[in-house]
Amino acid sequence: MDDTAAVYRQVRVQAALTRRDGSDERAVVHLVWAGSGPDGEFREGRTTTVRYEKKGKGSWVRAGR
Repeated sequence: MDDTAAVYRQVRVQAALTRRDGSDERAVVHLVWAGSGPDGEFREGRTTTVRYEKKGKGSWVRAGR
């Protein structure tokens, strides 16, 4: 949710779904989140997708970084 960090405050995840992304070494996470926007208004039901790659035993990192 890096794309929200500079703009939204009091961000919270409302729901998450994780699936394999073609192999056991990659995962895609779909998030539904809520937070206060720059105008102070609280917004719910925002969505984002984050991809991860497995790096070593039990360690995952954001893909594309």
